[in-house]
Amino acid sequence: MSKGAQSNFFTLQNVISSDDASSSAKKPKITELSANLGFDSPSSFFTSVETLKKESRSACLLIAPKKRSLSEQRDFSKREVSEGSGSLECRLVPEKSVDKTAADGSECTRSEDNGYRCTCTTPEGQSKPCCSTPCLYQDQLKGYRCYSGWKQIECSPQYSLIAIEGKRCRDDHPCATYGEDYYWCYTDESWEYCSPPLWGSRTKDGKFCRSDYACAKYNKDDLWCYTDNVGSWNYCCTSDDCFSAVQYKTCKPDHPCGYHGKGYLWCYTTDGSWDYCCKQCV
Repeated sequence: MSKGAQSNFFTLQNVISSDDASSSAKKPKITELSANLGFDSPSSFFTSVETLKKESRSACLLIAPKKRSLSEQRDFSKREVSEGSGSLECRLVPEKSVDKTAADGSECTRSEDNGYRCTCTTPEGQSKPCCSTPCLYQDQLKGYRCYSGWKQIECSPQYSLIAIEGKRCRDDHPCATYGEDYYWCYTDESWEYCSPPLWGSRTKDGKFCRSDYACAKYNKDDLWCYTDNVGSWNYCCTSDDCFSAVQYKTCKPDHPCGYHGKGYLWCYTTDGSWDYCCKQCV
């Protein structure tokens, strides 16, 4: 905890716990309380925020991107691309299952959860599903899911106010899918793509995607990402595991990603074909 945050915390603690019998004045009421958290890497941010969502029904929106020196921008190692250098700062907010935004991130004017399903109404009068439980990453499904009543549905987690190239999203419109098949947000000028909340995506030559430019389509037909800050890019897999292939394909259980006698990473896929994959496992 920083010295400033520590001072504010103890001041608040003293105010609300004070039992001054000589004073007839009522204790002050807390009308607003905000907190920012700092992390040293995308993976620690991801792990901690998933725990926050499960244990306290809170999410954390990135508000400050990593800052890299010029030498770091020119010379990336696998670890630097995956983890980055410098700090990540995020703002605590209520998790969507408490805040009752729609599962896709859309604003709700009202919501109803009757135990069978959770529905919300947008300002435009559109009815959308909402989350009864926290929106969490599911390893087996390679994506985010929550329960809307008794049914498990796809959801868009709250994770960032930073779009690609470091552009700032509007505070009332953080990165989410909003009914699209990609993450985006409104900025003060227009709108912009967001890097999806995938902290371990790789390219088909085994390199890590930039943590602030994770594997996505970004207005192209195929999944791709940058691997450094000087324009190097390649096609990619959304997950860092032995069975993820490009274009959302999956390697067969008995044929994990590897070179298999070729000069590139590939595997037989579950659709009866083969394709490039992104992590050498055999």
